[in-house]
Amino acid sequence: MLASCVFAEHQFGTKINLESRYFLQEGEHANTGQSENTLRLRFDYSYSWDHNRKVIQFAPYAMWSSPDHEKSHFDLREASFLGSFGQIELRFGISKIFWGVTESVHLVDVINQTDLVEDPDGEEKLGQPMLALETITVWGTIAGFVLPYFRERPYPGNRSRLRGAILIDDDPVYESSEKQRHLDTALRWEHSFSYFDIGLSRFEGTSRDPILVLGSNSDGEPIFIPHYQLIRQIGIDAQVTMEAILFKHESIFRNYLSSEYDDFYAQAIGLEYSFYSIAESQIDLGLILEYISSDKENNALTPFDNHSFFAVRLGFNDTQDTSFLAGFIFDNESTSRIVSMEASRRLFDELTGSVEVRGFHFEEDDESSLSSFRKDSFVQIDIEVSF
Repeated sequence: MLASCVFAEHQFGTKINLESRYFLQEGEHANTGQSENTLRLRFDYSYSWDHNRKVIQFAPYAMWSSPDHEKSHFDLREASFLGSFGQIELRFGISKIFWGVTESVHLVDVINQTDLVEDPDGEEKLGQPMLALETITVWGTIAGFVLPYFRERPYPGNRSRLRGAILIDDDPVYESSEKQRHLDTALRWEHSFSYFDIGLSRFEGTSRDPILVLGSNSDGEPIFIPHYQLIRQIGIDAQVTMEAILFKHESIFRNYLSSEYDDFYAQAIGLEYSFYSIAESQIDLGLILEYISSDKENNALTPFDNHSFFAVRLGFNDTQDTSFLAGFIFDNESTSRIVSMEASRRLFDELTGSVEVRGFHFEEDDESSLSSFRKDSFVQIDIEVSF
């Protein structure tokens, strides 16, 4: 959460992150270095009026990375107007929209492009130009989106860790002759009633997840060329809340509008159980279990096709916002697994420290896209200053 200073109807916030990552082994893809250092800067400004029914948001973001300077980039996470006009809410400009309920993957989250140079977990997104209208009715909230410009996915460069053995070209191929200016559309309905929260979505346009096709560069070296296909995607996400238990579900059906690639289905189902005030303390414990499945062929959305996810979350509920999360993703057909542990704590009013450990273990004959990370287990320290 950004710390903010409020002057009348203006709000300002700045966040600076210093991140140092140490890899336990030398890399094997022309990137043998065992350390990476990253500086991130985000500035948030908002101006609101009409009793907060009209808001302008502006959030530039910059990242500098070493030794892979190709990861350094600038982005506008937000540059938008959000206005409420009776039962209609209008959003215009560059913004971020999130859909989904599961922890391990976000299958239905289709609006924004993944900022892959930030982290291979796909959690960070680029700002998306859009025009959106939303209305609230007694039978649910309906939102429509017009997306006039497509953002290409950024990929790590030659000197980066956490990348594949074959580099990815920065000159993609588009199915649409309009390329980045193809007009994409999306529609979403969501509703809450009793114990249930449900969302239905439809997206049609350029897929945010390119299919990587093996080719060669001018020197005859192998290279992956991103192919951005036109798709139609139907998604559903649902959550059932029953006191300490959450049941979660996400599923999509993706139809490639060309006949070159087969359609596919993917889903994630799971539950989360919370134990509150353990041993009469302030600590809450959450246990999360999810199962991920998909049709493997032509699935550019997720590398998980028959995997289980288990996580333990601790919330200390103290004044320092101390938290801990440990997660494990298992391949149900082999011993391959990914382990992640994160802990964070506010050290001072404007200073937060966090530690992350991520480990990769893959069988020798594992040929999944993530198996290229087999030597990329790392420890990461992050210092965040907010003011």
